Amino acid sequence: MKNLERKLVGWLKGKVKDANAKGLICGISGGVDSAVVAGLIQKAAGKNHLCLMMPCHSLEEDAQDARLLAKAFNLNTEIVHLDEIYDSVIKIFPPGNKIALAN
Repeated sequence: MKNLERKLVGWLKGKVKDANAKGLICGISGGVDSAVVAGLIQKAAGKNHLCLMMPCHSLEEDAQDARLLAKAFNLNTEIVHLDEIYDSVIKIFPPGNKIALAN
């Protein structure tokens, strides 16, 4: 597992260098997948990382999990509330499949 982690962190560092960027950014939801990505970008970019929490009619439990993750791993975070933006966009679509609206 450590070998895979080293490869992924090295790959991320290479992408930052190739893009002439200063760091990495990801979204965190409170789930396992985004937690893994957050840990990897922190290892690859050190303090030059940002984890965005972007709630959109989300469960409070998910937000709490994201906050716990950020605190436990000392992640740099910002919150971008997407509720109003989502609601505005949905108004312009014709009525239809509710599952499609969730995507």
